[in-house]
Amino acid sequence: MPGRFLNLRPALFAAGALTVALLLLFLLPRFLLPYWPALATKFFLGWIAMLLLLTTVASVLWVARSESFADAFWGYAVLVDSAGVLLLLLGLITGFLGLRDVFRLYLLLLTWVGVWSAVAYLFRRRPPLAAMLAMTFSAIFFAAPIVALPLARVSSRYSPACRDHTLELIAYATPVLPAFDAVKSSLPAAHWPEWPVMYRMSDISQELGLRARWHKAALGYGLAALVVLAVGSLHPFRPKE
Repeated sequence: MPGRFLNLRPALFAAGALTVALLLLFLLPRFLLPYWPALATKFFLGWIAMLLLLTTVASVLWVARSESFADAFWGYAVLVDSAGVLLLLLGLITGFLGLRDVFRLYLLLLTWVGVWSAVAYLFRRRPPLAAMLAMTFSAIFFAAPIVALPLARVSSRYSPACRDHTLELIAYATPVLPAFDAVKSSLPAAHWPEWPVMYRMSDISQELGLRARWHKAALGYGLAALVVLAVGSLHPFRPKE
């Protein structure tokens, strides 16, 4: 047990740094923005998105430098669990979330971060490449409702059905929309297409409201993570000497 604890100590430090960063993002608007109370729920939704993003980055960086599967797994688990505990505490203290909401978000966090941690593990024999690929593609998927707008416009030239399927794929590509779906019963502001700022960032919401069910997204992310992990375990990327 002492040896295992010592091996986990760097992961605990990384989890502590992640927790501090997320706490600062949560607290600073309260002190710096005079109009914060009027937009408290939307700021909290934005904070949930940042929690997903920063936890992904932290886990990818950890897994990319890991020397074994056990090291990678325990680091991933500690980081995701620390973010989940913080989400539980802040969600319940503020009254924005209930236990059911936190559970749904935790499953999304666990599976979404798992996908990109598995990608980093696939290329683990070259850590810089592993981190770069996982973070780049996770960022692209994270911002899918904005960066995939040209794809939606092209698909609309073929048929309404093709356009609808493309928009559905875009909605499930990002964890933000499933996360909003997970908490919409507690936070009505989580209905993404109603945000005025989204009309300026992406006109997809003007044409058709993007919706993604949280349980379908969590299942899809989980299956994707298992597939990538299986490939990485059987055929790890080996750079040419």
